[in-house]
Amino acid sequence: MEQKTTRINKKKKKRNAFPKKPRNGYFIFCADARQTIKEQYPEMSISEIGKLLGKMWNELDPEEKKKYSEKAKQEQEEYSQKLYKLAEKNKRKEEKNISKPKKKAKKRKKKPQNPFFLFSQEVRPQVREKNPKLHQSEISRIIGKMWRNLTDQEKTPYRQKGAELSAQYKEGKKQEKEEKEEKKKEKKKKKKKEKEEKEKEEKEKEEKEKENEKDKDHSN
Repeated sequence: MEQKTTRINKKKKKRNAFPKKPRNGYFIFCADARQTIKEQYPEMSISEIGKLLGKMWNELDPEEKKKYSEKAKQEQEEYSQKLYKLAEKNKRKEEKNISKPKKKAKKRKKKPQNPFFLFSQEVRPQVREKNPKLHQSEISRIIGKMWRNLTDQEKTPYRQKGAELSAQYKEGKKQEKEEKEEKKKEKKKKKKKEKEEKEKEEKEKEEKEKENEKDKDHSN
């Protein structure tokens, strides 16, 4: 129940973000007179009340009509001001978003390819050339069979290359971790330095205040 109420409130906020359109004199008059008619003629339908309000408006004294026209004019002015403020607010928001520097997406290091993938990368163009009508999955099946038929000696270069790439990847990750730790240390160091400088400033300020008080006492 509470969650439902929150959703309704959010919807209301969204609706209320844009100002309500101003009413004309007739609608302001209707809003004022409708309740009185309902109380006087409770048996009347909505359409009948509408007809009666129209008749009352047509028969209304010109001076009274003028009052409602003035109210409508005031509503129009308020509406225009609200629109202007809303436009300015949106403009500032857009400018703020433009001025914000976009965060660069971190490039993730790709995991090293295993020996089979290195072999696959090498032979795939040849297999595709020989079998142009075959689907990718069927080409992959042929490459898999070719890999299984290779001797250990034939697989060795791919295994060595795979091991080399794996070692490079691990070294890169290690370096990345060290750089991260170094940045953390630098940040911590900077914060500590700023704190020490602030404490020093406060201490100097206190000492200066004490000296000023002493000077005042001597002068008295």
